[in-house]
Formats: sequence, structure tokens, C-alpha cells
Amino acid sequence: MSRSELHDLVRTVLPAKAIPPHLEPADVLDPDFEPRPRHAAAVLALRELVARAPGLDDLGPRLGTSRDVSRFFSARIGQDRVESIAVVGVNARLQVMFHRIVSRGGVASCPVRIADLLRPILMNAAHAALIVHNHPSGDPTPSAEDIVLTRRVREACATLDVQFVDHVVVTRDPDASFSFLDAGLLAETLEASRLESFPKRAPR
Repeated sequence: MSRSELHDLVRTVLPAKAIPPHLEPADVLDPDFEPRPRHAAAVLALRELVARAPGLDDLGPRLGTSRDVSRFFSARIGQDRVESIAVVGVNARLQVMFHRIVSRGGVASCPVRIADLLRPILMNAAHAALIVHNHPSGDPTPSAEDIVLTRRVREACATLDVQFVDHVVVTRDPDASFSFLDAGLLAETLEASRLESFPKRAPR
């Protein structure tokens, strides 16, 4: 189910007043969103329906290429008008354990605490992790802030003995993305983690 289909589903079930003006319809399905009491039952039912629907968690049983990551998240946050940051956790065999949006921001930035990124990784005892965020502008080129965030997350993961695999920037176009790993900017981390089975591809 695409992001646009999720929007349509939410609009069909919920009244317009249940969707805050600063959010898109599908945002109410995020577990971090607290619906008003009068709409809580409907929102929880929608979350359960979406969670059980086939094809929604098709990131794959095993972490593939950064292109796979890009296509998966482009369909989910690429169309958003604000920036969002997601974290993906995998086990020692690079099998996907979870993926979760941990922060939503503005049109050009998305402040996030490193602790918020690390919490789901630690709670799920993930062996390795990567982060993904979108650029509403359509340009996947990482900003100075993106580079600093990557360094901080990599350092924090190293301190906790968690391998940091990649940081992927996505847009509404699944073929317009940027992978720090593919660009050769995580060479030290890759060498230290020995995650040779994570396929690399040439940067665009």
C-alpha cells in the first residue's frame, strides 16, 4: 500500500477534524501521534488494520541494497511535505527486525535526539542499524546537518557496540536518493563492522 493509498484510507474512515492541520492523513497512523479521545478507537483500529495488511512491511526479511531501502521509504515518507527520520534495526544475519519513524520536523530540517534514534535499537537488541530521512525539496544531496548527524549516530553506535550500516536520504523519486555507504563516506565503519554481505552500489 502506497503512501497516497494510506492517505485515502484515513480520509475515508476519519472525519477531517480528526487530522491536525499540520499533519498529513497517514501521519495519524504513527504510534507517536496521540489522537483525541473521541477518535482514539477509530485510529487504533486503523493502525491494527494497516499492520495486518499484506505488502506493507516489504522491506524484506534480509537487508538488501541501499536501492531497496530507498524504494521502500520513498513510498512511505518521500511524498511528505516535512522531513521525517526513520531507523531500521537488523540482526547479525542482516535480517530486518524493525523499522520505525522516530521524528518529524519541518520542510528543511528534522531535529532529533540521538537517544530517540538509539532507543528502539537498544530495546530490540539490534546488532546493526541504519537511518533514513527524506528531503521534501526533491534534492537528496545531504546537508551539513545530515553529515553531522551521521557522524554522531555512528559514534554513538560504536560506543554501544552496535554496527552502523548506512544513512540513506530519500525523495519522492525512488531513483533520486543518496547513500552515505555507497558514496564511500562510511568506509571506516564498514571495515570495522565487517558487514561485507551488505551489497554496495555505485553512487549516483
